[in-house]
Amino acid sequence: MRKPKEPVMSSEIRNAAAGIVVRQDTGDVLLCRRSDRLKFMPGFWVFPGGRIDSAEGHRFVVGASDARQAAAIHAACREIFEESGLLCAEGPLPDRRTIREARLSTMQRVASFDDFLETHGLWIDAEKFVPAGTWITPPLTKIRFHTEYFLYRCSGPQPTELIDGEITDLRWIRPDSARRNWHAGTMKLPHPVAWVLRHLACHRHPDLLAALRQTSVTHAPKFGRMEFRCGISVLPLESRPLPPATHTNCILVGDENLYVIDPGADKEDEFEHLAVQIEHHLIPGGRVAGILLTHSHRDHVGAARFVRERFDAPLAAHRDTQRQLDFDVDELLEDGQVIEVSGNPGWRLKCLHTPGHDPGHMCFLEECTRTLLAGDMVTQTGSVIIAPKLEGSMQNYLDSLRRLLNEDIRLIIPAHGLLLERPQQRLQEILDHRLARERRIAKALRQGARTLDDLISQAYDDVDASLRPLAEQTLLAHLEKLGYPVHNDVVQV
Repeated sequence: MRKPKEPVMSSEIRNAAAGIVVRQDTGDVLLCRRSDRLKFMPGFWVFPGGRIDSAEGHRFVVGASDARQAAAIHAACREIFEESGLLCAEGPLPDRRTIREARLSTMQRVASFDDFLETHGLWIDAEKFVPAGTWITPPLTKIRFHTEYFLYRCSGPQPTELIDGEITDLRWIRPDSARRNWHAGTMKLPHPVAWVLRHLACHRHPDLLAALRQTSVTHAPKFGRMEFRCGISVLPLESRPLPPATHTNCILVGDENLYVIDPGADKEDEFEHLAVQIEHHLIPGGRVAGILLTHSHRDHVGAARFVRERFDAPLAAHRDTQRQLDFDVDELLEDGQVIEVSGNPGWRLKCLHTPGHDPGHMCFLEECTRTLLAGDMVTQTGSVIIAPKLEGSMQNYLDSLRRLLNEDIRLIIPAHGLLLERPQQRLQEILDHRLARERRIAKALRQGARTLDDLISQAYDDVDASLRPLAEQTLLAHLEKLGYPVHNDVVQV
């Protein structure tokens, strides 16, 4: 029950540009693998891109709408050149040896890209770099970029060449193949790249450009959806969770058949934000196939009826969740039930009844990627509240943690906070913390503590004063598990 650490937010946003290079003859797209040595996105496959230098490129970019766009197009062209050797400029094409020497010079900062363009009489046609969306890194990350994407259709068979450095591999690949590799765990993709590949695979020009420009730009206070595993996206919605959380993660699973898990918004403008995000997520011809609830608490169900009516989709939950709701669900979920989500490549949601925080609590284990959609079973930091007045049970919660420890889980997406990429370690930490807390409570009882205030002071002395009312609820759950009734705030020993 320690006060969770506030995430470090970066105030600086760096301007960047990236090039989506597509071969017109095959439809393949160029991806670059970032070195494992890098601090930012090590090992991820990305589009060639980098920072914008506003002092460069204006005189070499022809046809840009303004100086800002010229600088962005220049940066995209420069990064494509440095990272792959592909020269997206107009004019007489130098030989491969000259291009390689120029790349080494620019990468080592011996000479600039502008020097190379000027020496060989080259220029950049802005009309060939088509704006394809803008992405802003979410505020919960330490390094943030405002990145302008440009679609560049490569007409010739101009070869690429790897020069080992920040980029350790280059690949021309079909967009749907890249996403399948991501699904299989053999290729790491950041959300913007995955989003673009998804639309390259299922849209035709010019619909493609309209789709790409509907990007998931993050403007405070609204968060956009973020696809962290193939077909599994997180949309933080402003809700009313227990402090210090302010949002609940709504999870979207699938593509042509989409499942919405825990739509917890409770304000009208957030309802519309949710609807827009779902509509943007659906591929042409797609539909919302269902709404799944992890449990009954208000910060998880606030927009459930709205989504059901807006998208004509059935609502499902465990029978104990149905018992606690003031509205009916359409289907009851059973422990061990598997929901097959058809699509490309398809998903399997296994329902795991994990009572404790709430009697009807369900986790959903996506079996293809081994991603646990954990609801309120797990938090990024701090502890989950177990409140007897809300039918919480500490014994059931500990049993549920042990059950999850026996599952093959490779990633946890909690309802509040960021991803947990060491799932077994985090589950064990939570279990150990609960048992250690229980030992402290038992010790305080042996030493004569009898009132709730005394027990809080002795067993929860590391808890921030603002969280003590919540700690008291969890204390009651521990006492119930230990078999000690409480009357008028006094433990009956």
